[in-house]
Amino acid sequence: MKSKRGRIFALLALAFAPSLAGAQGRADICYSAWSSGTILPTNSLLFSCPTAGSRTLPQLAGDGWIIVRMRPIVRSNDSGYEYATQLVIRQEWIFRSGFEGS
Repeated sequence: MKSKRGRIFALLALAFAPSLAGAQGRADICYSAWSSGTILPTNSLLFSCPTAGSRTLPQLAGDGWIIVRMRPIVRSNDSGYEYATQLVIRQEWIFRSGFEGS
């Protein structure tokens, strides 16, 4: 009887393995363009993300990305300072069929 249960478990594991492969989730660090003045984030601000591409906040949300953190960043150059906004986003999927994870 044990071997029959073991085979059933193995078959179920094989059946769900492709779906569970997409369960890892993804993360991305995005940046707005550099500006000579402070940047106030708006729905039209464009972020460049290595994985998600160039997207606005509403577009990222529509694609299932969740904002983890948003913060201003500053760098100095010869003429003063430049400002940008850094965005950390994540996307988790339990199944490839589109059920979103928590």
